[in-house]
Amino acid sequence: MRAGPSVAREARGPGPRTFTVGGPMSTMETAVQHARVLRRYLDQHHLDVHRLWWSAFQLGGDVGETEIDAYVHECLHLPPAVRGLLVRAAQTAAAASSPPGHAGNPA
Repeated sequence: MRAGPSVAREARGPGPRTFTVGGPMSTMETAVQHARVLRRYLDQHHLDVHRLWWSAFQLGGDVGETEIDAYVHECLHLPPAVRGLLVRAAQTAAAASSPPGHAGNPA
């Protein structure tokens, strides 16, 4: 799913639930909101931090598992580029763990 305006949001509609993150992150509040949306997405798709880390690593990310865990628990703020990579990694991991055509497999 393409990034939209500069806030994290859940996309709702007839297809599977997914989320987008777009635009430059300028406030701490927005970063915290993104972490909450990501954590909810991980919970909904039964993904753990280790799976998210592995998916991010496969996409070229260099953030550690401990940092990701701290981020999703709102204890650490990450740069916008890393947050965007984690969104892609979560969607990739959800797609890989769901059969085609089921929730969690982004269109």
